[in-house]
Amino acid sequence: SEALRSRLEAMASEPRTKRKVDRQVLIDVVLDLCEARFITLRCLTELVNRKPDTLRDQYLKVLVRQRQLSLAFPNTPNHERQAYTTAKSTTP
Repeated sequence: SEALRSRLEAMASEPRTKRKVDRQVLIDVVLDLCEARFITLRCLTELVNRKPDTLRDQYLKVLVRQRQLSLAFPNTPNHERQAYTTAKSTTP
């Protein structure tokens, strides 16, 4: 919905508007965006204004390895509709 998109864009305003941000700032924003919802790589790249390969390789893969993010399709990492959520969002 438009309201959700506006809220997510506001959450991502710093990396969205600044070319360079501290690594931890971007990590915190990604984790906040993925809190209690699944978000695709494409949506994340638009929200934080970063290239997909950079975001995936330098941030998302690391966060998944550290178990801070979980995959929507854990058995198929390259799934065309792969999405990310915070790991605590998926635990009961």
